[in-house]
Amino acid sequence: SVGVAVELDEGGVVRRARVVVGAVEPVPRALDVLAGARLDEDAIAETAHAVAASCDAADDRNVDATTRRDLVVALVRDALADVQAQVAA
Repeated sequence: SVGVAVELDEGGVVRRARVVVGAVEPVPRALDVLAGARLDEDAIAETAHAVAASCDAADDRNVDATTRRDLVVALVRDALADVQAQVAA
């Protein structure tokens, strides 16, 4: 699971952003990301991969670590893209 909170300044630059990732490690992880960046496709993709790389995912009998990281990339990317779309609306 992934949750995001983003605060932008008047110019559309990220003032603060936090991503929380659960169900990948034994304890949920909160990461501060994107400060000073614009919320665009490149920043979203870069952030999604960085968050996934920071996770200490482990294999278990249901899912391997690589799949968990791939899911984190997709979930973070989708969550931040939703924020981007809300801002643009």
